[in-house]
Amino acid sequence: MNIHPNSQKNKILITDYSIEIYIKEPPTKGKANQALIKFLSKRFEISSSSIKVIRGEKSKKKTVSISGLTLQQILERMNESRG
Repeated sequence: MNIHPNSQKNKILITDYSIEIYIKEPPTKGKANQALIKFLSKRFEISSSSIKVIRGEKSKKKTVSISGLTLQQILERMNESRG
């Protein structure tokens, strides 16, 4: 997934080729990563401790780990955000 900090609003954009997540927070001192985790925890209705950035902590391209949900549940909740 690609992260876009300093955006006007938090949102998820799903294309045929990627997942783009826009976060309002700047990419300084881990603020964008913290905002990403908080945003995803609200979107997926799970605890923020269930989400971890496991690769790309200082990059716009990130890999996150989400525990407590099946892949099917994650995809369904991401698709709910389309539009």
